[in-house]
Amino acid sequence: MTKKSTVTKTFDDIIQFTVAATTFNKKNPVNAQTKLGYAIQKLSGGQLQKINEEFGAERQKLWEEMVGMKQIDLALTDKATGAVLTAPKDSDRKYLYDKAGLKEIMKVEKEFSDKLDALFNEFKVKEYELEPHYAVELPEGLTEDEIKVFTGFVIAPTE
Repeated sequence: MTKKSTVTKTFDDIIQFTVAATTFNKKNPVNAQTKLGYAIQKLSGGQLQKINEEFGAERQKLWEEMVGMKQIDLALTDKATGAVLTAPKDSDRKYLYDKAGLKEIMKVEKEFSDKLDALFNEFKVKEYELEPHYAVELPEGLTEDEIKVFTGFVIAPTE
């Protein structure tokens, strides 16, 4: 049994690939039906999806720890029923707060934003071993940037 070749890519590389892949597919709907489009889908729907979900789970966990319960704890309640008061539909926040509660929520949101930036910076340099899926045929009209970003993921590197 032969071992499949792998490449090492950082989370930052994966983000760039994901953005370029989305742009490539939106640029022309037919792109998704090319061999390159198939390779992008194969890689994006499997290995890269799991990596993006890993980051999403860490982000959600951080949010829950820092902001989630604070929102409920600081929200105003209906004096008669004890129900938490929700904000109007197009509000920035889910619940209603008094002045002190809103100030505290804004502080917590800022702290979360700072921690999220730090988490993102940690993830950006994190390396992953991937099994690339190289397209055997490339469509015409690829930009230099697309070629650069796709190389090692869905375009075989030239040596």
